[in-house]
Amino acid sequence: MRRHIAELAAGSYFASGLSDPGEVRGVTLAGYHVGISCSELRPGLLEEVEACVREHSVCVFVDSGAFSEVAVADGALVTVRPLSTADWEKRLAIYERLARTCGPNAYLVAPDKVGDQRETLARLERSAPRLRALRLVHGDAWFGPHLIVPVQRGELSMAEFATGACDALGLGEDDVVWGVPMKKGATPLRELTLFARSCPPDAAFHLLGMGPASPRFEAVALSLLAECPGARITCDAVRVTALVGRGDGGGARPLTAAQDAVRREEPGAASSRVKRVALERVLGAESVALLFVNGWTDPELPPPPVVVPSTARQLSLLSADYLNSG
Repeated sequence: MRRHIAELAAGSYFASGLSDPGEVRGVTLAGYHVGISCSELRPGLLEEVEACVREHSVCVFVDSGAFSEVAVADGALVTVRPLSTADWEKRLAIYERLARTCGPNAYLVAPDKVGDQRETLARLERSAPRLRALRLVHGDAWFGPHLIVPVQRGELSMAEFATGACDALGLGEDDVVWGVPMKKGATPLRELTLFARSCPPDAAFHLLGMGPASPRFEAVALSLLAECPGARITCDAVRVTALVGRGDGGGARPLTAAQDAVRREEPGAASSRVKRVALERVLGAESVALLFVNGWTDPELPPPPVVVPSTARQLSLLSADYLNSG
């Protein structure tokens, strides 16, 4: 991975899909930003997120859970878990809480429907007053949360949809982060390039469901930067699930092996504690290893015991300053 893209990846990535307070704390202590979903809330999760923001200035990506509303069947998106008005009310209430407690450290995904431009625009319009208010909860939009607006595909071009979204929200394009679907309803690179060409040079983009582990990440990032040299690019992808499990031969993946070790060291430790310590060890070691590979040295720290290749699968320590710049 090119060094400047590796640095961008390190400073912009959210480890999403976290559902346990211990996972949030462990990921934070390992140097990552955290990502949660409104549909996967557990007791104490929001409180732990707020504590990590307060104590470590970590940033938090909050997905509405609309991703699970649809599924792919015979090559088409089908609604399987429709979200009601009451569902959206709960989600907006969570957003309002995190806007107050996390401010600009929060990245909130606006109401949408995957693969459905018309319904997405309708949901944006219905929630527009409350979404606009989120940005002013601290008296100034600059101190409010970042609003990620997913640009769904359909009859309208991405640029046309973006214009419609701004009209529905009553916001300007410099007031939002454009969410680019990269998983369900994924955006082809050519379409994304054309969209970026229509955006200001310092536009903000969030790659929904794509992290630096993706073989497409570097090409996507380079395409955006070619059209928008000052682009602010963030991204999220589930990280924990790729590190857990046991193979057919009984071999444990890194996080599962680390959890086994914590249980041996601390018999009777609570599940949340096991998850926290294991994540801090595994992801923390990964982060430090990549720093060395990318040319960072510190005479007070020994080189990592394992050489980690400089690829998009690895991440360095994260910088909240990057996410909050601009």
